[in-house]
Amino acid sequence: MLIVLAGPGCGPVKDDAKRNALDNTLRSYRQAIRWGQFPAAAGFIGPDGGAEIDLSNIRVTGYEVIQQGVIGPDDSAVQLVQIDYVLEDRQRLEQLIDRQLWRYDEQSGAWWLESGLPRFVAPDASDTR
Repeated sequence: MLIVLAGPGCGPVKDDAKRNALDNTLRSYRQAIRWGQFPAAAGFIGPDGGAEIDLSNIRVTGYEVIQQGVIGPDDSAVQLVQIDYVLEDRQRLEQLIDRQLWRYDEQSGAWWLESGLPRFVAPDASDTR
């Protein structure tokens, strides 16, 4: 009888654990991006990690959450952030809006970034702003 009674109450506990895991993941990812620890940030893409990309010319100066990730019924979450960064070789401040798609893996209990690292784009060399 206890097992039957405990069953319906497990949903909110499981949802809370999933929410806490997302909050912790988003916080850790934000810190990795904010402090330029791009190899650590790539580890959030999944067990395989991301493709090696050279971000040595990028210095992140700001990371602001515009829309906090909300867990959807399909165990995904979308978060929007604004990232300010400097192109080191040009000493030019740039800004991007990063739409992060996160997916929950029930087996590992982890959230993985499906959308990849932010797309830091250097302006065209002919751009003389």
